[in-house]
Amino acid sequence: MVSETAIARLLVGIIAAVAVAVFARRRGSLTEEGMWSAIALGSVITVAGYGWAFLLLTFFLTSIGLSEWRRTEKEEATSAILPDDIGRTGAQVLANGGVFGLCGLGWLLSHHPMWWYAGAGALAAATADTWATEIGIASRRTPVSIVGFQPIATGLSGGVTWPGTVGLVAGATLLALASSLLNPTWIHDSPWIVALAGIGGALTDSLLGATLQSVRYCDYCKEWTERFVHRCEYRTRPGRGLSWLTNNVVNAVATAVGALFGAIISLVVVPGP
Repeated sequence: MVSETAIARLLVGIIAAVAVAVFARRRGSLTEEGMWSAIALGSVITVAGYGWAFLLLTFFLTSIGLSEWRRTEKEEATSAILPDDIGRTGAQVLANGGVFGLCGLGWLLSHHPMWWYAGAGALAAATADTWATEIGIASRRTPVSIVGFQPIATGLSGGVTWPGTVGLVAGATLLALASSLLNPTWIHDSPWIVALAGIGGALTDSLLGATLQSVRYCDYCKEWTERFVHRCEYRTRPGRGLSWLTNNVVNAVATAVGALFGAIISLVVVPGP
């Protein structure tokens, strides 16, 4: 039977998730589909515990804040590469938070510390990747491919800059510190596990973006892009990578890698409950 405590947490989660998601929708940070996905994810994860909900809120609010920061400049810098910014869609919400939600379910069923570290590692990877992208683009420094270190267009997957790399580490560290503050009492102070997992997941995102992720090409402009219709209004064609390995799939894989790193390291160094 579902406990009264779980029901109470669910009700609190629904109220809080609706408030935050509607606010983000009105700000243009979420599409309508993204809003409903965020409400569902936030409501369900709160059942696992308020610590889980606060971790999700930390990721969500910092991501919105960084997305809004110098937004017009970033859109201009990536207009030839990235699709128009209409807010996070449902698929994007789940790509970044779906693995975290599954880890919350695992924690709810078993209360094993591995699930806390896995979930925090997944969300740390999503946070690190988001911070790296937003800060890297805003820095206006020419990125280089993480494979080969050759200059590439701003916004193209697989590119890195030193400000973005600092942002990557900072984002993972923030989630690690938050997880240390909010964790269950039996977890010993090991935020470095979450930070390391987040960094590993975010670097996996960049590596896949530079190698296997689907990237398109505009024959008219002679430019690589991730748009199906380029800014010149010509339709682009598949250029390289696996057609099914889109940015959303790469994001989901990166969070899964973050979760895997967090789980494996915790099983080695953290005592069980």
